[in-house]
Amino acid sequence: MKKISSFMYYYFQPKRFIITIPFVYSFFKKKNPIMEVEMNGQMVKIPFNHMGLRYQREYENYDRQLGKICKVIFDRIGQINVVDIGANIGDTIVNIGLGGGYLAIEGEKAFFPLLKENTRNYNVYYENVYLSDDEKSGYKNIITNGTGKLVEDNNNEVDIITLDKLMRTKYNDFKADIIKIDTDGFDFKVIRGAGNYIANTKPLLFFEWSKEDLNIQGENELSIFPKLEAMGYRDLLLFDNFGNKMLLTTTDNIKVLEYMANYTVNKDKLIHYYDILAIHKDSLFSCEDFEYL
Repeated sequence: MKKISSFMYYYFQPKRFIITIPFVYSFFKKKNPIMEVEMNGQMVKIPFNHMGLRYQREYENYDRQLGKICKVIFDRIGQINVVDIGANIGDTIVNIGLGGGYLAIEGEKAFFPLLKENTRNYNVYYENVYLSDDEKSGYKNIITNGTGKLVEDNNNEVDIITLDKLMRTKYNDFKADIIKIDTDGFDFKVIRGAGNYIANTKPLLFFEWSKEDLNIQGENELSIFPKLEAMGYRDLLLFDNFGNKMLLTTTDNIKVLEYMANYTVNKDKLIHYYDILAIHKDSLFSCEDFEYL
């Protein structure tokens, strides 16, 4: 049954069968059943409409660089603590695959049971909340292709808290070596709401940088970099949305950052967003440690 489930997940999709048997894809897309598919050597449960593993099969480095970064940390200090914000179905933790300590934060209730099921063999604390820079309600979540996105809606309320408050009230002793943030346009809000915790722990930061998603949330796509610089973060390592390493730059190199951001909205764009690794000046690590990812 596992092999059949995996076959259906990978092959009943438009790129392969939409011309010959479109009704098969339409049926599975509408029903969105939970499939069982192999990820990083273990079986995970994943909704049919979740595109993550399909992208991993198509692009060698897709969603794999964070695991490589964490391996460098683990090999250097012999352990690792990860705060995973936007933990989704647990794919980040499974792709990291290391026996460290994890705090998995996922606001979408539909993903939360799968997150717990897929990471049951890891040492994980779970939080079913959304993070921002305040505790304002008035948002609803929309799920597309296996990712959730908050949009303003005064008729809906979701639980929102800052990372500072969450860590202060429940995880005061959890010292992160790296914080991963993938929240579809809320990434800057999450960072601003984590200022005290970041100042105290100086972790590596690995966050999604999407001009389009940030602008939808009313964010200027360059606004976080002066704040990161003021917090002691200087070196930035950029990866494209396929996981390929792009370039090394700095938080004060606004012209380069502006050029990179604008490229993602060109009509002939090949890159839709970036992932950024930000390194604190007092970190045990430097960009050279991740030169060969």
